[in-house]
Amino acid sequence: MKNIFIIGMPGSGKSTLGRSVAEALHMDFLDTDMKISENEGLTPEEIIMIHGEEKLRAIEHALLLCLLEKENLFISTGGGFPVHHDNMTIMKERAITLYIKYPAEVLWERLEKDRVRPLSNSLPSLTQLLEERSEVYEKADITVIGEEEAGANLRNVIRAIKDYLGDETHGAHGTR
Repeated sequence: MKNIFIIGMPGSGKSTLGRSVAEALHMDFLDTDMKISENEGLTPEEIIMIHGEEKLRAIEHALLLCLLEKENLFISTGGGFPVHHDNMTIMKERAITLYIKYPAEVLWERLEKDRVRPLSNSLPSLTQLLEERSEVYEKADITVIGEEEAGANLRNVIRAIKDYLGDETHGAHGTR
């Protein structure tokens, strides 16, 4: 099966949801932030704070190119992963992209007490970041509107992927 990249803002539950979806679809799961931390010895946030955002984006792009050599992966990306180095275009050409969409206020409720996030450390900065990234996120093959109940998200994502794969030859673009 083609790789599937789940994209969206920090706090949208990409990693948690991704693990469950990967298991349900019998795919291997990979979290790009965790892989970068393993490879670099620093979290993505630490890379940004120490070396700058462009360094992180270059690392993400190199990782993307490596991941495209594999198959049957369900990949949770960092929030900025699809936005830089034309990564979204590359992912769409070689894989399936899935956007889990939430409003900024819901994301902020989840992130307010979370770990340090240098690019989204307040509701205004998170709202601005969402506005900047939305145009890229909206290009995803599949968009699922996030819900508060995790089980509903899992069901909606699996249904959307199955609908998309059934219509893949017709170039369908689904929103749930």
